[in-house]
Amino acid sequence: MPEGESRDSVERVALFGLAKVDPSAALDRVKEMIPKLKASYYTVFVSDIAGLFAEKDRALAMKLADALPDEFRKIPLLAVAKTWAKTEPLEALAWGYEQGVNLSEESYSLGVYSDSIVKLSFTKQPKETVDFLLSQPDSKQRELSLQSLMRNNYLQGNAALGMTIFEGLSAEGQFWFAPELGRVIANSSNFPDMATWTSSFPDEAVRARAFAGAVVQVFAKTPERVDSILSGVPEGSIRDQTLLELVGRQSLGAPADAASRALEIRDEAVRFDALNQAVRQWLQRDRERAVDWLQTHDNIPRTWLNKWLPNGS
Repeated sequence: MPEGESRDSVERVALFGLAKVDPSAALDRVKEMIPKLKASYYTVFVSDIAGLFAEKDRALAMKLADALPDEFRKIPLLAVAKTWAKTEPLEALAWGYEQGVNLSEESYSLGVYSDSIVKLSFTKQPKETVDFLLSQPDSKQRELSLQSLMRNNYLQGNAALGMTIFEGLSAEGQFWFAPELGRVIANSSNFPDMATWTSSFPDEAVRARAFAGAVVQVFAKTPERVDSILSGVPEGSIRDQTLLELVGRQSLGAPADAASRALEIRDEAVRFDALNQAVRQWLQRDRERAVDWLQTHDNIPRTWLNKWLPNGS
């Protein structure tokens, strides 16, 4: 067969077959192929062969790593750690940390999607995985690993463990992931009172985002509870942020309700952002009713109306 893409494809298929019966011979052939590989499928090829080697023989995958250019060595190391994490998660996590591989990197190999090393470890030993990460020095690696676990589908309503992870994040990380923790808290037990929110989140901006995330989660499951919760929240940034998030959630399905809720917001800039979301959705869905609603509310600034109804139309 002449050289070209067709021949390369056939050779790769044959190589994977060889790797299943004679991994050492397959490795020798891979070493010969590496200098000839095209950049367009280099990463995919290396990922697939590394995954196959790691499943067969960890030492073989390490030899593959030694044979690769520096920029591709991490691929087989990642494959080794992920395979190892299926049986000995904490050992694999520590080894991956030492090797400098990206613990929070997810990948696709041999036609199968694979979670990151840290998620594989957390699935089997959640508290121990968190303890390990928190024992490491502050670094981008640690921050990204902790951030990757701030999801309720991993925490499963475990608010205490979620708070432990949250407290290990940077100030920026806490700001961005506060809504995620709020959702976990809302799924865990009875909705906390404001005193608990204040003690748990001393920073008001972070507290507002966490509280809003929790209320939106409640709205998704039992919307009738939301007004009762909001009745105990005084006017201020926390209430405004929560109303803004609720308006965003309601704008598509119930724009009239969303628009009315937006008018409860005290801060003028936040009120406009919320009402803008609701009105634009409403004008697209039912322009006549939206226009009628706008024209019957004399507490909406004329400058805002001009943005939505140019020339009064």
